[in-house]
Amino acid sequence: MAVQQLKMIVRKTIAGAKCKLGVYQSQYKRLGKSGNSVILMYHRIIAPESFAEHVEPGMYVRPETFSMHCSVLRHYFDVVPLSEIISSKDILSSKPRCAITFDDGWADFYQNAFPILKAAHLPSTVYLPTNFIGTDMQFWTDTCAAILKKICHEKPELPYQGTSPVIREILQIKGDYISCVDSVIKMLKPYSTGEIKKILDELAQYAGCSHTSLQTFMTWNEVKTCLDSGLVAFGSHTVNHLILTAESRQTVHDELRISKEKLIKEQVADPSDISFCYPNGGYSQEITQMVKMAGYSSAVTTKTGWNSAMSERYNLRRIGMHQDMTSTRSLIMARLAMQ
Repeated sequence: MAVQQLKMIVRKTIAGAKCKLGVYQSQYKRLGKSGNSVILMYHRIIAPESFAEHVEPGMYVRPETFSMHCSVLRHYFDVVPLSEIISSKDILSSKPRCAITFDDGWADFYQNAFPILKAAHLPSTVYLPTNFIGTDMQFWTDTCAAILKKICHEKPELPYQGTSPVIREILQIKGDYISCVDSVIKMLKPYSTGEIKKILDELAQYAGCSHTSLQTFMTWNEVKTCLDSGLVAFGSHTVNHLILTAESRQTVHDELRISKEKLIKEQVADPSDISFCYPNGGYSQEITQMVKMAGYSSAVTTKTGWNSAMSERYNLRRIGMHQDMTSTRSLIMARLAMQ
């Protein structure tokens, strides 16, 4: 038996025992009485086998698992809009408050998550990279996965003749397709968007890759349908989903301004209350200040944890929800308790 499988069996056993003993339930009540709140971070609600390319394990929850999540949340939490957590930090309750957020505006939010949220009547906030909505554009991570799939499966006959040390390093990575994708994405994240594009363009040329993208993001009409339900709010995830810490100050300024203007123009956000989400969790003290100056009402990070009544509204913590860590009722309760 693999080590990871054994660890998961142990985790499930411990989580199940603590659920029966009421450990997590007691912790939720204690946190609620102290005025703490939790913000959940989702990305995709999808069955990964239905997707053409590799889906990173931390990026998805299956629809049936998400439905179970909603049942647990309704039972143990007061699920409220994100804006209510930010504006009402002094509320004490036997049930802690919880806000549900989704990053990226994937089409499967509309197809899979939205119907489940409507059935459970639970609010959520979705952060949109405005340049991708209503297009067939891809994130560079998905482009990277498609190129590597061709390289791993078809093995180009000619050796790489270019001079890029990054590409040479990529082509020397050992392992299966999935591990290669994860390694290369991690390697490229510190680079600017322009540098990543140049690397991937050259890598695609070497691989003879002509990848055609399908629509993977929501359309603006779908966004407005969600908004009209009264259950979904929308915030900014920049224009181009750039990792802001790798960009110039001017680029950061433009990404903040233009994305906010687009949300207002499309009439999918209240100009006085637009939340922001740092792509890949990349931020600094200077970037946080720029988000404030751009007129956003709050900002969420990828830092793990609960938020106290004293939490800084532009550095809000979230708990990432993904399939492998939350596939059962006891596992999600452990995850929410940070155990």
